[in-house]
Amino acid sequence: MRQQQPRNWLMALAAKALKYLLLSLAGCTIAYVASAVLEISFVSTVAVVILEQILVRASILVVCLIAIAAMVVGLATPEGLDRPRGPSLNPCGTEHPTDIDLNESVAL
Repeated sequence: MRQQQPRNWLMALAAKALKYLLLSLAGCTIAYVASAVLEISFVSTVAVVILEQILVRASILVVCLIAIAAMVVGLATPEGLDRPRGPSLNPCGTEHPTDIDLNESVAL
């Protein structure tokens, strides 16, 4: 039986992408520090190239993905939260100004 995806699957994808981006950033940082301590210049050069080229571009993509996910979640209307179309009342028992029909004729 096929599992149903949650409504905010895009936000979950963005969070997972951010998690792996931060893990790769931490891994490159550890590799750079270890190669600097052990004086292995080749590994430190590779770590710097990865940080400058790949992770900067990946971080821009992840930020864009998070922004798109936030917009999609903000635009989505949850089901069951539609307010009734009739006039709503204040605690005082009067109608809200937004519920008043502006096309009614007013006698002066």
